[in-house]
Amino acid sequence: SRNALTTAGERFGAEVATFQKAELKIGYGKLTTLGKAEWQGIGQRTAENYKSFFEGLPPTAKIARVTSSVTRTKQSASYLRVGMNAVLEPDRTFLAMEEDNDRLRLTSGSTTAGRAAIARIKRTTGVRAAAKNVLGKMYTKKYVDSLSDPVAAAQDVYLLYCTGAAMKGLTRVTFDSYFALADARMLGFMKDAENFYRYGPGVSGQTSSYRQARPLLADFFARLDKRVGGGWTAAVFRLGHGETTMPFAALIKAPGSEKQVPEGSNYTRYDNPWRGHVAGLPAGSIEWVAYKKSGSPTLVTMRYNERPVQFRVACTPTEPSGYFYTVTELKDCLL
Repeated sequence: SRNALTTAGERFGAEVATFQKAELKIGYGKLTTLGKAEWQGIGQRTAENYKSFFEGLPPTAKIARVTSSVTRTKQSASYLRVGMNAVLEPDRTFLAMEEDNDRLRLTSGSTTAGRAAIARIKRTTGVRAAAKNVLGKMYTKKYVDSLSDPVAAAQDVYLLYCTGAAMKGLTRVTFDSYFALADARMLGFMKDAENFYRYGPGVSGQTSSYRQARPLLADFFARLDKRVGGGWTAAVFRLGHGETTMPFAALIKAPGSEKQVPEGSNYTRYDNPWRGHVAGLPAGSIEWVAYKKSGSPTLVTMRYNERPVQFRVACTPTEPSGYFYTVTELKDCLL
């Protein structure tokens, strides 16, 4: 209505319409073809890693899957099972899926100080310049300069660009042409900063951004204790969201999620190892595996996004620089 569209802006509108048709074909909030393949791959690799364990289970042993109420987590659980069944005997006893929104569908825990930091970062020269560069390809300079929050507008476009990567094979639209790499990195940093304060380590001395994951951690231990005590549920797979893994990683201080930022300072990528594509990785995982030998204590080891990692520094492994911990030690250092 303001005649503010550039030629690229007119093309953008048409591309959004094409992209939405592909999204509607799948259904909003559901897994893409890539998402299905990723979860099937996780199931297959998990079954391969622990094949002797699963094949040695007695018929009475059960495998649990717990999801949120969101459809794609249930789809994820289904494709995880498909991947596992490609390796194992197909008659593995999977329990009916459980729903647990209280532990797996977590909400933002940002504080006043955290929200102030997000606002400061939005106002930084680099972030605003990147936003205007992206919008400037679609709209006239006069129109872009008139926007009260160009960063929020550019982030809407950036989220389409991010979604495009998961839609490959379903549509040719990628939105790549609207983003110079430097601008994409800067808007990615802005998204990281928001998640850092809302779901990640957050502000020094404050726990609001991740304490909502405490019931989930307690459930890890509760189900582990039940199994060690003779329970028949031999494995529990929880399917959640990036908003679940980010606070859980911060709570247990998983690698990269250990460092908070002092109040009044800003999160940056230069001096803080936290990254959203690690802590909130689509098809990412935090895996605990327990080993029990008769007459010896139960030992636990962890894989983070399928790589062996140590628990936080405050946790002492059974051997120097080792990867195995007693349950008692983990309860002392994590709870």
